[in-house]
Amino acid sequence: MQKIYYYKNPNGYNFGDDLTNPILKIIFNCNFKYTSNIFKADYIGIGSILDSLLYCENGLKNIYQIIKLIKGNNYKHPITLGCGFGEYYKYIKFIKMPILKILRGLETYNIIKENYNISQDEIIFGDLGILSSEIYKRPIIKKHKYGIIPHYNDSNSYFFFYLKEKLNNSIFINVRENYSKVIENIASCEYIISSSLHGLIVADSFNIPNIWVENSFKPFKTESRFKFNDYYSSFNIKKKPNTIDDLQIINERYIIDNNAISPNQIKRKKEDLILNISKILG
Repeated sequence: MQKIYYYKNPNGYNFGDDLTNPILKIIFNCNFKYTSNIFKADYIGIGSILDSLLYCENGLKNIYQIIKLIKGNNYKHPITLGCGFGEYYKYIKFIKMPILKILRGLETYNIIKENYNISQDEIIFGDLGILSSEIYKRPIIKKHKYGIIPHYNDSNSYFFFYLKEKLNNSIFINVRENYSKVIENIASCEYIISSSLHGLIVADSFNIPNIWVENSFKPFKTESRFKFNDYYSSFNIKKKPNTIDDLQIINERYIIDNNAISPNQIKRKKEDLILNISKILG
């Protein structure tokens, strides 16, 4: 059985990356064995996980990965299925060069191109999370007007509690729950406000108007926006997050007016990914 790698939270669920297996199994009828060693994987799934194939992370030698590579054998060049980098790198060197089939976005591709001069002609761009609605078979019942999805690092932030108090008929959606529960909760909302990337992606999958918010109460780091920019680049869109300065104006009309991606764009992206993943998986 072929093996697939994505990040699994050792202490519970990791909703975004956990979408990998059900999407491949339900839509494409493919079963994979999970491996925690990226160098033994035939495929790399959803997530900001390409960094794990690099000699360097944040300017430091990735000693742990190199030791795993040296100790092992029969290591492969894994095929990418919608993954990306977690932050911007000017210089990179892969320990094992992946086979680039699907990347999350053009921002990830541009980093690779600058270092390896690889053509994008046969690379597809998109996050497989955009197919989430295709694995949800239950009737969609709208129970809440607003779904507020903090990234797990933001779960105790006043920023989101303020939003909850301000917006009537709103719920918090916990990204540390099982992927099916998170999808169900997102689908039950008319609008989504999220600092979790996959909260936004799943909302896009269901054509739920949404906005990206950033927790203004934590120290800001430019690289924390990379994966969002990467995702939006797959639609040729540039976006900036909403911050504390926008709290007073976030409402139904504001979300509709600032929703980034149209249903037609989502439809085309789904069709493109399904067609090409089917070819890749044979």
